[in-house]
Order: sequence, then structure tokens, then C-alpha cells
Amino acid sequence: MFTLNKLELCGPSGTVRLTLSEALLLRAFASEPDGRLHFERLAAIFGLEPNALGKSSLQVRIVRLRKKLYEAGAKGAVIEAIRNVGYQFFETLDIMDARQPTGTSSRDTQAPDVQSHTPGMTL
Repeated sequence: MFTLNKLELCGPSGTVRLTLSEALLLRAFASEPDGRLHFERLAAIFGLEPNALGKSSLQVRIVRLRKKLYEAGAKGAVIEAIRNVGYQFFETLDIMDARQPTGTSSRDTQAPDVQSHTPGMTL
């Protein structure tokens, strides 16, 4: 379960703490119907320049986030690099907002163009 107050990722194997930028990144992946984000948007989320140095720093951050996803119970390819595009997220992601009543998923109240995708992981 993801709450804006606690920044936690809960999955089949447990709960891990996220940084604010990791939580924002997962929320951005969930907002895309295909789970794909371009380098420019990814760089903006982390406050990086979309150049070679920024891409290297982005790779490190993606690796750290992958580790946390695996700790929470994700299996297989979770976030994959898409050559000359960016990254794609392949897990299920339900976003819970602290302002919503308990048990209400963001997909119940979010705008129609924002979709959670891929079954299994709760954020």
C-alpha cells in the first residue's frame, strides 16, 4: 500500500520504505497506460539533466528501486530499459492515497485517463 504520508511499498514478501522520488516515479509509471516513461520525464522526476551523466544517475536510481521492488516480492522483469526511449514498468501497481478512506484504491477515484496497471504489487 502506498500512502503519501508513509512512502511505503507493500507486496507479497513485505513492506519497504521508499524515498519521495521513488514514490513519485512509481506514481508516474502507474499513470501511463503502458507503464512506459521517456528519459526526459524520468530525468525531470529526479531533477536530473537529460544528458549522458543524467542517464547514468538515472540508471543507479532505477537499480535501487528494482531492489526494493524485489524485496517487496516482485518477480521477473519489473522495470526494463527501452533503448532510446526510457524505461517500462511491468508489475501491478495499486496506489492508495492517504486522503482516501481506508480500502479505497486510487483507481476508484482517479481521473479516467490515469490507470493503475499490471496485477500483483500494491503501492
